[in-house]
Amino acid sequence: MAIDIGFHGAAGGVTGSCYLVHTPGKRVLVDCGFFQGSQRIEEMNAQPFPFDPRDVDVVVFTHAHMDHCGRAPLLTKRGYRGRFVATSATRDMCEVMLADSARIQESDAATENRYRKKEGEPDVEPLYSEEDAKEVMKRTDGVPYDTEVDLGGGVTLTFRDSGHILGAAFVELVVVANGAKKRITFSGDLGNHGKAIIRDPEAPGGCDAILIESTYGDRAHKDQESTLEELAKAVNESLLRGGIVLIPAFALGRTQEILYHLSQLRDANKIPRAPVYVDSPLAVGATDVFRKHPECFDEEMNALMAAHHSPFEYPELHFVRAVEESIALNEDNAPKIVVAGSGMCTSGRILHHIRHHAWKKNAALLFCGYQGRGTLGRMIVDGARKVRIMRQDVVIAANVVTLGGFSAHADQAGLADWVGAPAKGGAKVFVTHGEPEAAQGLRRVLADRTGTDAVVPALNEVHSV
Repeated sequence: MAIDIGFHGAAGGVTGSCYLVHTPGKRVLVDCGFFQGSQRIEEMNAQPFPFDPRDVDVVVFTHAHMDHCGRAPLLTKRGYRGRFVATSATRDMCEVMLADSARIQESDAATENRYRKKEGEPDVEPLYSEEDAKEVMKRTDGVPYDTEVDLGGGVTLTFRDSGHILGAAFVELVVVANGAKKRITFSGDLGNHGKAIIRDPEAPGGCDAILIESTYGDRAHKDQESTLEELAKAVNESLLRGGIVLIPAFALGRTQEILYHLSQLRDANKIPRAPVYVDSPLAVGATDVFRKHPECFDEEMNALMAAHHSPFEYPELHFVRAVEESIALNEDNAPKIVVAGSGMCTSGRILHHIRHHAWKKNAALLFCGYQGRGTLGRMIVDGARKVRIMRQDVVIAANVVTLGGFSAHADQAGLADWVGAPAKGGAKVFVTHGEPEAAQGLRRVLADRTGTDAVVPALNEVHSV
């Protein structure tokens, strides 16, 4: 029995996760994510899918980050008529994330068209609308972890906890046809052990093939203890000088983790009890979803919640929804901490905060997540002293700090450990979701540790297992 896997995203790069599995009885799409990064990369989102959406039978989401689910409304817009399947928490988070993404698509198109009208150029259309996003959610089923789901056509799936973000899963796909049985495991994005709020990743079982992400496949993370010391140091230096601390953070996962650690540092008197503002309607909505799914929490987080000591609720913490409140934050120069999206500074309210404050020497700009190539965040992290924001040049004089220990992705050792047992058991290994050097770095380590000659697929390649 041959099963074909088309690598239609997260191949040769770290975004756009999309794998089409063609079995004898079903066509299953695992993830349908945005390409994120430079303008050239993001232009790929509007391109036709390299398969007919009408031929897909079911779509599976590993988690609710946009590079894994962001193109789903476009898939339905272009003809997909089937169901979507995710964990219960991912289903609820996708409802928040996709609605926000649709609003951004519509807003960005409207803004661009105002400029185009002045320049005599034709209008552009948004990639998809809020109605397209709602259509996806109407057809999305949320299921618990560790529960076998029958997709029909001899195909079943089971979600296992990947420890990446709330609701994130790796997918075990079992295919039975003509008396034969094959098991394929899709890692999704893998998290680290000992992270705040959520549980540690589970280990995969035996399988015939396994797809492993490689975001940090060529490097090791800083330890969390030293990262928290760096966070406290940067916050203290800026606040004590009367400055403002800006933290670009992904709305889902990273924002909540940062709030957790700020709360812990505050309670330990390691940072001042300064106001903390979460200036992101999306992050506010995502935090509401966290509150709904304590079944995803680890023991420490559940103990805090049981003691009514939630890191999402304390006097200095403020959630900002309205645009007017966000504007007022920029007009107030009192010392504070502002956590705002987007995490790579590609859009959102963080752009306004950087434009208003990053030129000040007493400000701090703290990066706590992966910065994709071509993004504004990557440019600043790489040392740019002047950047272009909203058609205006902005000098970067703030203290720029990269906090490497907050990654929601496992590092090289974590990835190799996770995939080691299946690789040694003879599973065919595909290394995906990483920049070329990261993917090749993980491939070499796997060869050394397991003797596996892993495959690093190119975009739109099809491989049989």
